Amino acid sequence: MRIGHLTALVGLSVACAAPYVRAEGTPRIAVVRPFQIMQQMQEYKDYATKYKAESEQLDAALHKKQDDIKTMAAQRSQINPSHPSYGDISAKIDQADADLEAWQKIVTRQGEREKKQAVRDIFHHLQAATAKVAGAQQIDLVLTQEENELPNIEGLDYQALMMNIAGRSVLYSTKAMDISNAVLTQADADYAASKKSGSAVTPAAGPVPDINAKPQGPASNANH
Repeated sequence: MRIGHLTALVGLSVACAAPYVRAEGTPRIAVVRPFQIMQQMQEYKDYATKYKAESEQLDAALHKKQDDIKTMAAQRSQINPSHPSYGDISAKIDQADADLEAWQKIVTRQGEREKKQAVRDIFHHLQAATAKVAGAQQIDLVLTQEENELPNIEGLDYQALMMNIAGRSVLYSTKAMDISNAVLTQADADYAASKKSGSAVTPAAGPVPDINAKPQGPASNANH
């Protein structure tokens, strides 16, 4: 009887310990929604505000250059084409046109480069925040989770729809597996700490613009 009772206790102990062993040996997995987090990060909001302010300054400079060309064109219209000064002012207009076109190209290229660098840096900071949260919660693998619903298919061609489906790494996850809020909190805390240490600059507060929008301003030079 005692032997049977002891055997039963051992069996019960093994049965209770088995799930614990499997849980310890099973990797912990979580999901994060990086695109949504990036747009909510304070660093992203600050950069978007800075980008908007700089875009407005560049638009003002563009209009100033165009107005200068229009002014010269108006002056030329008052000059007799046979007068020597007509050729001089025409040359100035041509040079101003060429300078404006070159300036626009340089500004566009520099703007795109700076925007890509900023988004790259923000994403790296998001990755670092994800790593901190995963380490604190003993998570082994973090997958990217995007919106569950497919976009409006009327706005997509077949190839774009197939690429959207193929790019999805997670088809289903519970809310408990989503650590996006924790990652956002960590990312903002890291950014606040970097500002406090002087390694980040905070621009003036304001509404958050869409930095994915195309730069504003006329696409062509002023008519003359």
